[in-house]
Amino acid sequence: MRKITVSLLLILSFCINAQDKKYSDKEIGFDRDKITKKLLNRDFSKDEIDLILQQERAIMISLSEAESTRRKSVENNSKIQQGKSACTVPSTERQALIDFYNSTNGSGWTDNTNWNTSAPVCDWYGVNVSNGHVNKIQLSNNNLSGTIPSSIEDLTQLDELFLFLNNITGAIPTEIGNLSNLVELNLTSNDLSGPIPSTIGNLNNLEFLNLGSNDLIGNIPSSFSNLSSIKVLSLNSNDLSGTIPSFIWSLTTLEVIQLGVNNFSGTISTSVSNLTNLQTFSITANNFSGTIPTVFGSIGGLLYLYLGSNEFEGTVPASIGNLISLIGLSFNNNNLEGTIPPSFQNLVNLEFFNFNWNAFFGDIPSLTTNDFTSFNFNYNRFIFSDFEDEFPSYNSSGIAFFAYAPQAKVDQVETITVYVGQQMSLTTILSSPNNTYQWYKDGVPLSPIVGVNEYTVPNVTFSDAGVYYFTATNSIINGLTLERYPITVIVEDTPPPTDCEDCYSFKPIPKEKYILSAWTKERVGEQVISYLSPSIEINYLDNSDTEIGEDNFFPNGRIIEEWQRIFDEFTIPEGTASIEIVLKNKGGNEVFFDDIRIHPFNGSMKSFVYDPVTQRLMAELDENNYSTFYEYDLEGGLIRVKKETEKGVYTIQETRSKTSIGN
Repeated sequence: MRKITVSLLLILSFCINAQDKKYSDKEIGFDRDKITKKLLNRDFSKDEIDLILQQERAIMISLSEAESTRRKSVENNSKIQQGKSACTVPSTERQALIDFYNSTNGSGWTDNTNWNTSAPVCDWYGVNVSNGHVNKIQLSNNNLSGTIPSSIEDLTQLDELFLFLNNITGAIPTEIGNLSNLVELNLTSNDLSGPIPSTIGNLNNLEFLNLGSNDLIGNIPSSFSNLSSIKVLSLNSNDLSGTIPSFIWSLTTLEVIQLGVNNFSGTISTSVSNLTNLQTFSITANNFSGTIPTVFGSIGGLLYLYLGSNEFEGTVPASIGNLISLIGLSFNNNNLEGTIPPSFQNLVNLEFFNFNWNAFFGDIPSLTTNDFTSFNFNYNRFIFSDFEDEFPSYNSSGIAFFAYAPQAKVDQVETITVYVGQQMSLTTILSSPNNTYQWYKDGVPLSPIVGVNEYTVPNVTFSDAGVYYFTATNSIINGLTLERYPITVIVEDTPPPTDCEDCYSFKPIPKEKYILSAWTKERVGEQVISYLSPSIEINYLDNSDTEIGEDNFFPNGRIIEEWQRIFDEFTIPEGTASIEIVLKNKGGNEVFFDDIRIHPFNGSMKSFVYDPVTQRLMAELDENNYSTFYEYDLEGGLIRVKKETEKGVYTIQETRSKTSIGN
């Protein structure tokens, strides 16, 4: 059996014990108030905070269990050496312990047995001696206060220093960097402040560095590039900032990177794939952006991948479905969209899976055999049919944290014109026969419709004009109600003539050059660099409707969030009386077209999209047919501006607020 140190084993098992009620927050040193305050100051919602606290508390439970095991080991070793000459240590080391006792209010410790007495040092509570030198100090959860004295450097043979779960204040002394034999340093859950000393980078033998749940500031020191033996880097729940330094990706001994609840930013380098021993990567509640690297899928030993509460954009890589050993996976509360890859059905060991507060849609891969502790996908764009078949299994399996409601409104805002005497049909993308639709007209409920996703008025009158929407429930998925975006119906008396005699606001001229642009999408089952099925054909007809020429236009350039641009020029042949535009699909996949525009070659064109109900500007399309998107909260406040470019969609302005899904 592969040998794993106690501390690492327990860190990597925290999801299993996450909801263990036998521990109080005080017993595990979990500072709920401190973490909550930090998150409130950054405008996190209550639901977001609860989810983060759940994960952070689970980590503290595992650390506490690891500490308990270590304490028993240290105490047993101390007892073995009592009364032996090996208990005698140099006077400088004894004085360093006395300095430490006085500086950390030793008289107020929970257990200070034999400290600052004539008893052999190995009989002092929490001190271990080996070969005539102090080699371990274990004083966790012992009510230490005050500061760590600089004379700590005189304990030259110290290899373990455990002081977590106390009330130590001040800065971490730079002299700690002189403890060249130190293998484990754990100062988690204190009130330490200031920057992380760069001298810690001198500790070439250091394997476990735990500085979480303090008030440390600044960046990760560049000297950490020298930590050639480091396995666990835990800096969570501080006020650290900056980017993840590039040298981190060269520390190939790393097994745990825990940076959650800080102010880190920047992107995650694809060089993360260098960390082939990585088992835990946690950066929850920071300000990371960009896309999620596909190379995560190549780190086969990953057990926990926590990317939640950041600013990641784009889609989720299908390669993550290769990580069949994953136990915990979170990318909740980001700006992600698209579908959850079908490959995620391979993640049969997942116990903790959160992807709520995004813009995901489509079928959710079946994970009904998983033994979930937490499974949350509310605040997305899912509809009943996306998880209707699996819901009974999820709902009956006793998942401790299971959230699937609410979801965003369905369909889109529409305005349609119908005419007196015609039939009017209002539809939706919802299609499950288990749905019941309660339609409303101008806020007044109409008769409910069961199983049919269409509202029909066979003979329209002027009284049918108004604003329509529905709320839908499902007989299988209880507790979720979906609402349709409104349809504004305008009723007019007479249909327009079939032939438009005066439509000359834009009239293409033969022998002149024009620009055609459009956006197209093809539903494909795998990643492609260009779409092959969609195209646009322009046919040129003379006065007798005989075709005298044609041009074909195909997608080109990058695929941006599933859409690819068609952009090209054409010249209308002489003798053309009319043109015919044909949207073509030469493949077997479903294709879509949007934002089709034609304008003179020497001209330019801008388009503006407004919400017909709120009159808010929703998008602006520039002369190259690239969009600027504007997103609002429910109160009408602008919360995000995104710019579409040839390289992708980027957020260029944001006011963080995720308490609700905007319209």
